Amino acid sequence: MEEIKIEQKFVEQAIDISKGAEVLPNGVEELARKLQESYYSKKPLRVKLGLDPTRPDLHLGHTVVMRKLKKFQDLGTKLF
Repeated sequence: MEEIKIEQKFVEQAIDISKGAEVLPNGVEELARKLQESYYSKKPLRVKLGLDPTRPDLHLGHTVVMRKLKKFQDLGTKLF
């Protein structure tokens, strides 16, 4: 399998998105690879957060993940 070089701008985006994350499956490099593939294939990433924004038990802690989703959205990712 041919290894594709990941461009620095995608590494920087992945690092920015992952700031404050405790665990990132397969690391920053995998996220950077997915961002690059998405960009060149013109096929947006899909990111899903399973919470109900109408629930009364939402709290400020949820803003952390919502801010991460906003970063993905700013990069053209589809949110579900």
